[in-house]
Amino acid sequence: MNKLSNFKYLMIFYKKYKKVFLPILSLIILVVGYLMFIKQPLYLYKQNIELSKDLNLKLAQAEKVLAFSKMYEKQIIELNPSEKKLITLALPDKPDYPSLITHLTVLAKKSGFFVNSMDIEDLGIQSTKENDNKNIGKLLVKMKLVGGGYNELKNMINLLQESIMMNDIYSLNFSNKNPVYEITLVVYYNFSSLNQKNGK
Repeated sequence: MNKLSNFKYLMIFYKKYKKVFLPILSLIILVVGYLMFIKQPLYLYKQNIELSKDLNLKLAQAEKVLAFSKMYEKQIIELNPSEKKLITLALPDKPDYPSLITHLTVLAKKSGFFVNSMDIEDLGIQSTKENDNKNIGKLLVKMKLVGGGYNELKNMINLLQESIMMNDIYSLNFSNKNPVYEITLVVYYNFSSLNQKNGK
């Protein structure tokens, strides 16, 4: 009997406050539905949008780099004579004795020396266990410099190391009693280009 009375009481209470309970119940259902079914897909959707923006940004950057590369490639192909001369000096297709002598003489003058003598010997290719490169030829250059001292020698070494011309300093010979400074270095050239021109 009490259960029946309680049920009637609840029904009366529900009918009386139905207009209040229905919006609250609807709101609870909406919140629960959002949390269960909408929030996660919405988060994934936002994440996808961010990834898409990031991908588009990277794509735009890649296109800029590609465009720059093509422009730079075109500039390399259209080298002016002075730029071609620099590249030829760095690794010439064959021994270029006049350019080599001029370049080394200029470096010596910049360092504070005068070139007393210069001997150049074409070593061709001399492969070793450490270096088995059959495309690079070598020139052995022996220079005797006068008119400077130890500081000028350091300047000359720095200039050779910074030079666009590919070279390795092989030996240095000097003494306090002798005013002549001797530098021996190896200068490289592209032997493969020479072979191709000769048909080898």
